[in-house]
Amino acid sequence: DLLSWLARDNFVFLGYREYRVEQDHYRSVPGTGLGYLRGDDGDDTAFHAVPGPGEHEVLVFTKDSRRSPVQRPVYLDYIGVRLYDRRGRLTGERRFLGLLSASAYREPVDRIPMLSAKADQLLRASGFARQSHGGNVTWHVLSTYPRDELFQASADELQPIISRVVEFEERRLVRVFVRRERHGRFFSCLVYLPRDRHTTRVRLRIQEILLAGLGGESLEYQTSVSESILARLFFVVKRPDGDPAPGDVDVLALQHQIAEATRSWDDEFEEAARGLASEERGVEFSDAYTEEFPASVAVADLRLANGLTSDDGFVYNVYRPLWESDPADLRFKVLAFTQMSLTDVMPHLSLLGVEVIDERPYEWDLRGRKVFLYDFGLRLAGGAAAAQAWNPELEARFIDAFDATYHGRAESGRFNRLVMTGGLTWQEIVWLRSISRYLIQAGVPFSQTYIASALTENAPIATALVAAFRAKFEPALFGHEDERRAAVAVAFAGIEEQLAGVASLDQDPVSYTHLTLPTNREV
Repeated sequence: DLLSWLARDNFVFLGYREYRVEQDHYRSVPGTGLGYLRGDDGDDTAFHAVPGPGEHEVLVFTKDSRRSPVQRPVYLDYIGVRLYDRRGRLTGERRFLGLLSASAYREPVDRIPMLSAKADQLLRASGFARQSHGGNVTWHVLSTYPRDELFQASADELQPIISRVVEFEERRLVRVFVRRERHGRFFSCLVYLPRDRHTTRVRLRIQEILLAGLGGESLEYQTSVSESILARLFFVVKRPDGDPAPGDVDVLALQHQIAEATRSWDDEFEEAARGLASEERGVEFSDAYTEEFPASVAVADLRLANGLTSDDGFVYNVYRPLWESDPADLRFKVLAFTQMSLTDVMPHLSLLGVEVIDERPYEWDLRGRKVFLYDFGLRLAGGAAAAQAWNPELEARFIDAFDATYHGRAESGRFNRLVMTGGLTWQEIVWLRSISRYLIQAGVPFSQTYIASALTENAPIATALVAAFRAKFEPALFGHEDERRAAVAVAFAGIEEQLAGVASLDQDPVSYTHLTLPTNREV
C-alpha cells in the first residue's frame, strides 16, 4: 500500500537498484540499476541499511548519505524492500532513492498508508479518547509533526516524544528531543522554544551547539511557526561517513546549552535584577544600549543611576573594555539627568592625562525621567600596562578630580595630571597650585605654566613635596612636635636627594622653592 501511495506522485523516484545479500555483504544485481543508481559500481562506498540483531522489518525508510542532485539539496530518502528466505534470513533488497514530493507533506496523516496505522498506535498509547481534548491535542501534534520523522522513526521511538510535547502544550519553555538514527549516521533534533525568542541569531547558535554536541559535519533544518506561543525547529545532523555516533546523547546538557542560547536580553536582565527592589527598577533601556551591554552590566549601571539624587549630580564608573576589538585602554561612564557635550568634557579629561578616543551616548527612561549615559573610551599614556595597574584608589582620585573640575570646585589645568602620575588628590593639587601663585606674586622668575610643567615632569618630587607639606602642617598627624620636626627633616632630605636627578637646571629651584616656602594649607 505504501509503495502504491508513493507511486501516485507522492515520491520523486531518482534511483533504483536490486541487491543480493551474500555473507552479510550487499552485492548489486547487474543490469538492475536505474536513474541515480544506474550501473553496477559503488557497492563498497554506498550506504546499506543493514538490519540489526533481531530486526526483521520488510520495509525500511531512512536517509541515504548522499544529497539530492535535483530539486532541493537535502539528503535522499532511502526506501528498501527487504527479501527473506523461508528461514527468515535476509537474501536481498530492492532499493529506491528519491524525495518525498510536496503533496506527501500536505497529505493528512490518516490518509497515508503506514503512517495512519502508526498514528492510531500512538493515539492509543497516549490513553486519550480520539474526541477528547487530550486526544485532539495528540492528533494535532501528530498531524504537524515533521513528516520525515513519522516515516523514519518507529512508534516506540516517537511515543515518549509525542507524550512530552502534549504535556507542555502552550507553556513558555525550551525543550529538546534527540533521536539517533539506528545506524548512527544522523541525529534528528526537535527544539521547541518561545516564539518571540526565535531569531536567526538564535537559530544559528543552536546549530553550532548541535553540531558540536553531536559531532556533526553538516546540518539541515526546518522551521515551524504558527499561532502557538512555541516555535519548533527541526534539525537533521549528519555525522561524518564511517564515524557512526556511539551510545546515548546527553540530551539534558544540550537542552541546557540551547536554553541559555535562546534567552533574550530581557530574560537575562530580569534574572540579574532579582536583587533590586521594585522601586529601584522601572527602567526602559534604549535598543542601542541593550545591543552594546549585557544584562549584568545594565544592572550595575542601574544601581549607579539610582544613586542620582539631584538634577545636576553625576555618577561615574571606570571599567575595562568588554570587547577585545575595543581600542580603548579603559572606559569611563558618566550618568546624569542633564545632557553634556564632548567639547565640554574633553578639556577636563585631557588635562587629567588621558586621551579620549571615542564617545558613545545612550538615553534611558528611569521611572519617568530621562537618564543620559555617556561612555568615553580612554587611552592612557602607559597603554595596556597602565590599565592593568589601575586600582580602586586611582579610580576614586580620577573620578573625584573630574567631578571637581567639571562642576567648578577646582581648576582644570596642567597640575591635574598629577592625579594620574603622582597619586595626588585634587585637593592636594590645589595646595600646589596655590603655592605656585604665591611664588609668582613673591617674584620668582617662572610662570605658572612652567611651574606646572616642572612638577608634572617630576611627579615623584611633586608627591614628596605634598608629603613634606602635610608632615609640616597637618595638625593631627603627630602627637609631639619633635616627631613632626624629625619627619619633616627626613622628607626634606629625600626631596633634596631627588632634586639631584632633575634633568633641567631651572626645575631644581622651582621644586626647592616649593619645598622651603612656609605657608598654610588653607591658603
